[in-house]
Amino acid sequence: MRKPNDDHFCSYLGKCGARNIFMDSSGRVSNFTSPDFPNNYPPNVECRWSIIAEESQLIFARILEFELEREFDYLNVYGDEDNQDVIALLTGNVKLRTFASVSNVMWMTFSSDNTGNLRGFSMELKQVQPTYIIGKI
Repeated sequence: MRKPNDDHFCSYLGKCGARNIFMDSSGRVSNFTSPDFPNNYPPNVECRWSIIAEESQLIFARILEFELEREFDYLNVYGDEDNQDVIALLTGNVKLRTFASVSNVMWMTFSSDNTGNLRGFSMELKQVQPTYIIGKI
């Protein structure tokens, strides 16, 4: 995996923001939200993000708020680029929940239909040592 160049290592996709999100090596928590959060997310959105930590690190996520139109709008979290290694499939209202990557990369996809758009989601992402995960989930 190549290292990010802080000056210009993101590609932008309109409402989705940066497609590649690089975790801060200082251990700071990064905020990650659905498009337009805390306002309602837009209709007919398809977003895909790659969240990338340094080699030998994992990504720890903690959901702060989560409100999607149940069974019509989704946030799916995967451990691989081909969407085979499912970490979480989320829709509706999710209370505080944590999850972690299985490698230094995590992929997320968000999709909304054309009706019933709600607030969306807000979460904290943190790059951690694999031993940090034990007992946190």
